[in-house]
Amino acid sequence: MSAPDGTESDTHTHLDAGTGTGSGNGAATSSGAGSAAVGDRGRQGSEPGPPGPDPVASAAAGGPADEVVPVAIDKVAAFVEEYDLKQAVGGLRGVVDSGLASTAFVAVYALAGHHLGPSLWAAVAVTLALVVVRAVRREPLRQALTGVLAVGVSALIALLTGRAANFFVVGIVVQVLYAAAYLVSLAAGWPLMGVIVGPLVGEGMAWRADPPRRRAYWWCSWIWFAVFVFRTAVQVPLYLQDKVVTLGIVKIAMGWPLFALAGLASWLILRRVPVTVAVTRQPAAEAPAGE
Repeated sequence: MSAPDGTESDTHTHLDAGTGTGSGNGAATSSGAGSAAVGDRGRQGSEPGPPGPDPVASAAAGGPADEVVPVAIDKVAAFVEEYDLKQAVGGLRGVVDSGLASTAFVAVYALAGHHLGPSLWAAVAVTLALVVVRAVRREPLRQALTGVLAVGVSALIALLTGRAANFFVVGIVVQVLYAAAYLVSLAAGWPLMGVIVGPLVGEGMAWRADPPRRRAYWWCSWIWFAVFVFRTAVQVPLYLQDKVVTLGIVKIAMGWPLFALAGLASWLILRRVPVTVAVTRQPAAEAPAGE
């Protein structure tokens, strides 16, 4: 942004005592004193002052700043930043690990003559083994423990209902919820991809005042919405038809590979648009007293 109009730097005329004319030593001394006073005022008016506070930090703290993004939006960014998305997902390894339980379940179910019990035990055992491995390596356990909870609930539903396809019902419900969240965010003008990625790249919610960046997040959010809708549309018919092995294979194939493709597409879109930086307008310098 260009500097605001009307900001000027004051110029002052410095008197030279050595060339001043006057009668007697008193006049010369008076002229020299006047020159020093005016010179001091000139230096005070022209020299830059100490740097002001960071505008983004001031806005986040609620301080006065004429930022592009309202403070209320920055509070949303601060709230999202408190949730470590990368740690929660577990990175690329977390995405891959999330499909191991389904792989174990489907493999044992197919090899054990479609017996539910061994298949459930295999899925639970693999999930617990991942927790042990992460604990030994002193890695974050949040994603692994979340996996234990999800697999445990899925196994319990399948066990209580006696229906093997119900092992996948939790995952299908999660896909529906993600699709609904993306759709609602798009309808509300807050693309969910921007809400998630903005704070992670340091732009907070400033992208909402940047049309090209906002449009990029809009397209990315539609990509992820399509991913979750596509998964749901393919998996629900298989679930209703009790095609357990096929459903398991499709779930694995549409897991991290589709996640990677959607992530690549989002990266290609976002890399073409610079990250938004909140800009503030500095107040015009005040003229020195006595001018």
